[in-house]
Formats: sequence, C-alpha cells, structure tokens
Amino acid sequence: MEIGSDFNIIRDFARPAIMRAARIGDGWQAMMPKPDAAAAQTIADFKAAAEAAGRDPDQVGVETTIFAAGDNPEAWVEDAQQWLQIGATQIVFRPQGDFPYIQKAVAGFAPLMRDI
Repeated sequence: MEIGSDFNIIRDFARPAIMRAARIGDGWQAMMPKPDAAAAQTIADFKAAAEAAGRDPDQVGVETTIFAAGDNPEAWVEDAQQWLQIGATQIVFRPQGDFPYIQKAVAGFAPLMRDI
C-alpha cells in the first residue's frame, strides 16, 4: 500500500491482500500473468468483496499488466481486450527486454491500442 498518499493501491496476489484491497483500497494492482479463467474469477471475487464491504465495485480500480515478450503486438491487443472484458480498469504495458526492444514493442503496440 502507498502510505501517506491520498490514493492507496494495494499490490499483491495473496488472497487476504486482494480482499483487503476490495474493502479499503482505491484499487488493486493485480499481478496475474494472463487474462485466463483464474484471473476472471479472482477479479470477480475482488468485485464481490468490494460490494460486500458496502462499496461500488465499479469505483475500485483493477490494474493489470501485459508482460510483452517476442514480437506479437496483435496478441498483446488481444490480451488487453480480454483484461478489459474480465474487469480491468487500467492496463500496464511492460515490454520484457532491453531499451531498443522496448522502443520497438511500444511502437508496434501503441497504434493498435487506439481502437480499444
């Protein structure tokens, strides 16, 4: 949790921390590797816990990450679309490589994201 700020995001993947984020956080940084059925269930559980705590689950953010490797911007866009479909409110694009690779990955991915 970011202590001393007006905006508290809880970063963890342990179930107690996820439930704590739902109860008291402004959001949750979900460190899940891909938007699969397990991720969808975890996000659904997070939103249900927020609602059970008397909160509007649509007002509690869910930040996910695309861990980009290789050279497949279309797959990264598909991941982004799936993250959004299962409840992500923010997506971090994290290319895995040296700086020239990062530049290439961002240049390939950014134009495709305009349509999402």
